Amino acid sequence: MDNTDILMDGECLEVANTNRREDKRTPARVAVEITLLDVINRPQMRVQTVETSTTGMSFATRRDFKQGERVAIRLTFLNGRGKLVLAEVRHSKKHSATVHHVGVEFVDAVSLQDSNVRIPPRWIKLKSELSS
Repeated sequence: MDNTDILMDGECLEVANTNRREDKRTPARVAVEITLLDVINRPQMRVQTVETSTTGMSFATRRDFKQGERVAIRLTFLNGRGKLVLAEVRHSKKHSATVHHVGVEFVDAVSLQDSNVRIPPRWIKLKSELSS
C-alpha cells in the first residue's frame, strides 16, 4: 500500500518500515479537532496544524504534550470524506511563550463515513496499561 493511503482512501497505513525524517513535509494551516486519549474523560480540543506528511503531522497548541501520548485527530477533506486518525506524540517543543509545536506519527485510521463515528475500542487503553 502506498504511504498516502492513510489520508486518501480509508486504509490503515503501515509506517513501521518508513523513515519519517525523509518524508516530505507540507506546510498546512488548518484547524482540526483532537481527542486526548490518555487523559481521563478524553477531552477534545482544537489545534492548528503546522505541517503534514504521509506518516504524521505537527500542530500548534498551548498545551505541552509528553512523548508517547496518544491523540485521535478528526480530519475532513475537500471531497467531503474524512478520517479519524490515531496518532502518537513523538516530540513537543516550546515555540513561543505560550505555544508548543507537537509532532505526531500516524498509527491507525478509520473512515469517517458518517458523523457518528466513535473512537474504536482498540484505541482505548485501560488505566493500568497507561501507567506501565
